[in-house]
Amino acid sequence: MFNYKFIFMQRFKFKLLFSLIMLCTFHSFSQSFQGPIKVFLDCSNFGGDCYNDYVRQELTIVNFVRDRLDADVHIIAKNNQNSIGTQINTFFVVGRNHFQYHSDTLNYTVPLNSTESEIRNLWVKNIKLALIPYLAKTASVAEIEINIRKKDVKEIDTTLKQSDPYNFWVFQIGLSGSYDGNQVYKSAEGNGYLFADRETNDSKTNLYINANEQFSKYDDNGTIYKYEYQVFNVGGDYVKKINQHVAYGGGIDYTNSIFSNLKSQFTIGPKIEYSVFPYKDFNTKRFVFQYGVDVRNNIYYDTTIYLKTKELFSAQYLFAIVSSTQTWGSINVGAFWRNLLNDWKKNSLSFNGAITTRLVKGLNFALWGNYNFVRNQINIRKGDASIDQLLAKNREILSAYQFNIGVGLSYRFGSKFNIAVNPAFNGLNYNINF
Repeated sequence: MFNYKFIFMQRFKFKLLFSLIMLCTFHSFSQSFQGPIKVFLDCSNFGGDCYNDYVRQELTIVNFVRDRLDADVHIIAKNNQNSIGTQINTFFVVGRNHFQYHSDTLNYTVPLNSTESEIRNLWVKNIKLALIPYLAKTASVAEIEINIRKKDVKEIDTTLKQSDPYNFWVFQIGLSGSYDGNQVYKSAEGNGYLFADRETNDSKTNLYINANEQFSKYDDNGTIYKYEYQVFNVGGDYVKKINQHVAYGGGIDYTNSIFSNLKSQFTIGPKIEYSVFPYKDFNTKRFVFQYGVDVRNNIYYDTTIYLKTKELFSAQYLFAIVSSTQTWGSINVGAFWRNLLNDWKKNSLSFNGAITTRLVKGLNFALWGNYNFVRNQINIRKGDASIDQLLAKNREILSAYQFNIGVGLSYRFGSKFNIAVNPAFNGLNYNINF
């Protein structure tokens, strides 16, 4: 016969012992924090304003440090913008020191047409949310208040019944122009565009019209030189995901460019992409292959170096892109191949990439560049370019290669804490986006 009283007492003792161990562990853990959590906000992979001063003003419950090696919590900020202009920000939160076994990811969307005040308030709000699991393990938890707005039944019904009159379509139009000059030189430029985009979790549609016109006139003691640069582009692109690894699509495009000797270029063709990692992981790691075939019909302004005034041809292309964002930095590398199907000798091969990393505490390194092997400039005008055309760059010139490379090194030292904000003499700060 079982002794239930004995079993009950043994279980009670075990639970009591377990509770005491956990209490001692938490007490020991909390005692190890002699001040606020140290946070390193990493914006090296974020393509926008991190509002550093505003964050430090609004988040005084933590200490922001200048180096990740000094931090208890490392927040990596990254943003992505979909084809309709909606910005999606991501915080990769990595614990260090006492939190080394804890990590998290937080995503949020910035609504279209948000003001700067609304954007930065969302930024701070979500940093606070990202830090809550860490603050909850310290004495600072006593300073946290959480308020959740309760929706009434009518408000919920209204939200559910709400429909999108644009069916996820977003339209954007822009115009800009400039005119400048002096006694001997005059220059004018005009730009215009119209975008219509629709993006969902399964598909993406982009329609576009772009136009750019530039005109320059130079008076050399009565001899007038005139240069014109013109580009017009209209087309569309469609992509649909089959699953988390495969997507397919196609595009159509019309281009007119004086610079590239194209009176008319019409392009159409399908494409397919394979992602080694699931698409949902694209913020932290991405490894994709894209293959496509297109048909082009070119009509030229002038006879080309191959004695053509027009031609119809097909080409194929293969892209490979690798990117990764980690606490040590980021890497983005791509290789791009394209060749004519009827003549594989007419091809181009491009390598592009950038690497940023922290070598040691406070020492940052960056390397970027691209190199292009060009063997497919079938549109080049016949005849030599004049020195005026070379200097004005209003005519594409035959070249076997193109390149660009850059390197950077920076070092920061001094106080590891950075919580003070002094706005005095900041000057005028604004930007205008067309």
